[in-house]
Amino acid sequence: MLKLYICPECMRTRYVSKENITCYHCNVPMRLARLSYADYIKMSPQRREHYVNSWFQRIQAESSVAASLSSTDDTSSHNSSDTHHS
Repeated sequence: MLKLYICPECMRTRYVSKENITCYHCNVPMRLARLSYADYIKMSPQRREHYVNSWFQRIQAESSVAASLSSTDDTSSHNSSDTHHS
């Protein structure tokens, strides 16, 4: 069964049956879309573009939240280690 993958860097798409796909353009791992290939190909070109753009915005937001949580964790663990040394 074909699966839809989207590049988190350049938003290019690939339809493949295997896993662990790399973007031909960016050479980064592509991410599996939640939408099935069958549903994707039924969409108009405009709807496909909208889907990919929405997907990209969601991924960027998730990455931003994860980065801020990571930096908060680093700061709090650094502060905790400072209090232990006092």
